[in-house]
Amino acid sequence: GSRLGALPVVGIIPCFPQREELGLTMRIVAQSTLQAFWTRHPETERLTALSKATMEPKPIHTASDHNVAMAEVERLWGSRAADDVQRLADWGELIDLYEARQIRPAHGLDPVAIIRAEMEMNGRSRADLAALVGQNRATEILGRKRPLTLPMIRRLVSAWGIPADLLIAAYETA
Repeated sequence: GSRLGALPVVGIIPCFPQREELGLTMRIVAQSTLQAFWTRHPETERLTALSKATMEPKPIHTASDHNVAMAEVERLWGSRAADDVQRLADWGELIDLYEARQIRPAHGLDPVAIIRAEMEMNGRSRADLAALVGQNRATEILGRKRPLTLPMIRRLVSAWGIPADLLIAAYETA
């Protein structure tokens, strides 16, 4: 994980088993998302939850549903059975949808911090940003000498998948 100023600790963790032959990938999530379930439940409760959470994927509406879904992901994690791999992928999609509705921007984060975090977590460089907004503008944005414009925000949303609402906040420029 990393910490940039007020940025919450985040890391790159598997969303699904990282297996090239299955075409499944990794994603960036808040470590607290995964750790919250394990912190709230002692080992014996986790084992009970894991053994009871053998169900077909269904929409997640509550924190309790989310806990059950996370337990099911843990149970399915190492399986190579095709049905389990598909079930794991389905649970992953449902968890993503639920978490996306729960996440609110942290207080004090500005678009420059978001861009820097995206660059650090995904191995992006200033040149990658420059390819989207222009060399001089990339330097000025990261140096807080120029605010993001709507076309720049649209390019970042499209190319890097950063939610637009994280990039539109006002921030001080030098």
